[in-house]
Amino acid sequence: MAIMLGMLLAFYAIVVGILYATKQKSDPTFEEYSVGGRSYGTWFVAMSYVNSWWPGSTFIAFFGLAAGAGVFGMYALAYSTLGVAFMYLMATRAWRWGKVYDLRTQPDLMRVRYRSDAVRVIASAIGVISLFPWVVLGMQALGTLFEIASDGAWSVIASLCVGLAVILIRQFWTVQMGMRGLIMTDMFQGFVAYIVAGIIGVIMLTGATGSPIS
Repeated sequence: MAIMLGMLLAFYAIVVGILYATKQKSDPTFEEYSVGGRSYGTWFVAMSYVNSWWPGSTFIAFFGLAAGAGVFGMYALAYSTLGVAFMYLMATRAWRWGKVYDLRTQPDLMRVRYRSDAVRVIASAIGVISLFPWVVLGMQALGTLFEIASDGAWSVIASLCVGLAVILIRQFWTVQMGMRGLIMTDMFQGFVAYIVAGIIGVIMLTGATGSPIS
């Protein structure tokens, strides 16, 4: 319990430290707030995209779907592959349009594409409605994470409260910094999730720790 909670505490402390260290002293423009000044390269943008949905969908939702629905969960393979492929085909064009037409949000893109303010409003409403269940599930998953990390010592309600407190602390800087804060922390989280965890997995598979996975 102490080790797991200590690891989580260290992880979130580093995340908050990154947010605090990269926060600009002057008040940012809305372009800086919404798209990070369009100054980030491929690795930062790619990691931000991947971490926006991959951890929750792949490690939590798809595992649950496969366990509950059996082979139907295999659709996640096609879903994930096609999603990344479409993003590859669309992202460059969307980036160019955003720079040319000074677009900052997806509804802005819809307004330019269909030349209608009504479409922008509808796209905004759809985005809010669609994200709400995702946010609720994310909070539940974070509560489950703390319940498991505490080895069951914390109740579900207590774990949810701790998870909510962590979100509020982290979002204090993220909301202030906008997209820059999201990109910087996603880069660190991706490094830990995919590079560090991958190295640990390889070490365990090779038996370098003395107890290989069979």
